[in-house]
Amino acid sequence: MPSSFTPAQIDRFKREAKQLHHAFAIPHSQALDRIANSNGYSNWSLLMKHSEGSGAQQPGAQRPWLVFSRSTEAMRQMLRIVPTPRWGGAAKDQSARQQVVDICGELVSPQNAVTYAIAYVTCLLTVPRFKLHSGAPAYWEMRSWLPYCVHDLDGDLRILVNRGYKPVGQVEKEWLRYV
Repeated sequence: MPSSFTPAQIDRFKREAKQLHHAFAIPHSQALDRIANSNGYSNWSLLMKHSEGSGAQQPGAQRPWLVFSRSTEAMRQMLRIVPTPRWGGAAKDQSARQQVVDICGELVSPQNAVTYAIAYVTCLLTVPRFKLHSGAPAYWEMRSWLPYCVHDLDGDLRILVNRGYKPVGQVEKEWLRYV
């Protein structure tokens, strides 16, 4: 019996319970309890108590999901072009790209990535009369943080990818092999 379950495992358990609910015409709560029993817990609430996403997390532990939050003024700042260093450093777009944080590891599910993208675009639309330029950090945030398409892997596996065809949230340009 595992001591804790990840948010992805909990989502899978919920989908299995929904399938049981429909297949055997039993109440959803009873289907959840069956899933908990098959994983070594007497009921669903005990399983949830021992999950990583429960409210009993340690301070400083990673959040179970990532939430986008930025003020309109902060978004306006991210839409400004980053000045190029006079001493002949990197191009504007490279300076702006370096300000973008890699959030790939914090997006725990495709639903979280889509919710994050919707919140990002909603915040972006609160800024009146904006223009995106490759020298602005917001341009590179959108290219790495927003889903672009679904990439098929082996079998039934799929992942959301960004404009660089990397997992959503990844900033690096390095080549990846999807297993």
